[in-house]
Amino acid sequence: MKGIIFNIAERVVTDRWGAETWDLLLDRAGLVGAYSALGTYPDEQLVAIVEAAADALEVSVADVLRVVGRDGFVHLAGRYPDITARFTSAREVLLDLDGVIHPQVKALNPEAIVPEFEAARDGDTVVLRYTSRRGLCHLAEGLAAGAADTHGETVTITQPSCRLVGDDACILHITFITPDGDG
Repeated sequence: MKGIIFNIAERVVTDRWGAETWDLLLDRAGLVGAYSALGTYPDEQLVAIVEAAADALEVSVADVLRVVGRDGFVHLAGRYPDITARFTSAREVLLDLDGVIHPQVKALNPEAIVPEFEAARDGDTVVLRYTSRRGLCHLAEGLAAGAADTHGETVTITQPSCRLVGDDACILHITFITPDGDG
């Protein structure tokens, strides 16, 4: 997994709970050291950090991933300004996810394993199919919510299908809520 994801997780933790909490999570996960944004690290290290956070906060791993995604989107957008600069809405970002960051990641590291997204619009809802061997669909949920936050939009997110519970695919429904309360 690319180090930028670790950097974002660290930023979210330190922003919310302080640098000492990040160090505590690394200790609980049995890890030491710093993560370079361009480095590649074993997926198991992120899993260990997230599990340590879930245990420390007494919440689910899914909830930790959602928070990291939601709060981390602004940091990701800071590193990749095209995420927000070329789009006028979160809906536009979501409909072009495979064209946003992953081409840049693949250009730097052609062997990088990145998730795949298929997005379609269904009225006020973006239906997002998430495919990845990592099973971080809850991180994707958080990133979608963070994209909406960044663009000043309100969304509801459901996941009617998830590979983590035995379904064939992870499908996210991101419904945009207009200020008058309608979708």
